[in-house]
Amino acid sequence: MCGSCVLSCLPCRLLVNLVTSITLGLALAAEPAEPSVMQRPPRRPNKRLVGKLLLWRCFFVCHLVVVLVLGMFEWALTTERTLGQARAEAFNVLVGAQVVYFITCRFLKTSTFHPRVFKGNKVIYVSVPATLLLMVSCAAAAASLSHQH
Repeated sequence: MCGSCVLSCLPCRLLVNLVTSITLGLALAAEPAEPSVMQRPPRRPNKRLVGKLLLWRCFFVCHLVVVLVLGMFEWALTTERTLGQARAEAFNVLVGAQVVYFITCRFLKTSTFHPRVFKGNKVIYVSVPATLLLMVSCAAAAASLSHQH
């Protein structure tokens, strides 16, 4: 049986949803509009809401995150980590990847390396550290539970 087959998905998925949906979702809701949003022409009525670029971005990011998480899990198992440690590392990579994607998807046209990334949304200064703190707390709790059994 391959190492990836023992990666328990349900508890990890619930923790990821709990950690990231609340903290990062609220920060995105508080994101101010981009300065050029009113200068853009309206969307044509016959144009799809989800275009090819957005579909490609979702496909690419989803597969990149899966490769990162499963790669970290496999690497942890091959370096003689326990199953609990491997799961915790995979969980941390998943939440960390979501934090990185959260930072990169905030703007439609502006670069992620624009100075506005650090200005405009004060909620981010609370939500990203809260996400990272919850991530570490959940991983530590899961590791301590796995040592008890």
